Amino acid sequence: MHNTGLVDFESHTKYHVYLTRISRDEALAELQKSKEYLESVLEKQVEVIAYPFGLYDEDVKDIAREAGYKVGLTIKGNIEQNLDDLLELHRIIITEYSDIEQILGLKKVDK
Repeated sequence: MHNTGLVDFESHTKYHVYLTRISRDEALAELQKSKEYLESVLEKQVEVIAYPFGLYDEDVKDIAREAGYKVGLTIKGNIEQNLDDLLELHRIIITEYSDIEQILGLKKVDK
């Protein structure tokens, strides 16, 4: 799948831990080891972390930056992004109940 160019594999930590609930050193190791392993297998730079369970805080973002990540994905469902903080980008979770027209901005949402 990686070689097709249609799929991009990035990091999700080594053991899918709650990064906000472990020590700084443990979090750094989780992020670094995952990144290093994927880079060795995929033979490419890994620069994106999808925070496990969508949990992160300012400390986790700092640790991710230190580990060499440039982009961090949350599970906040906002469509609008703050591109000034790439370590806090919103992922839209799509399920069988998702309204694709709404996600694509083709349909207005009643407030």
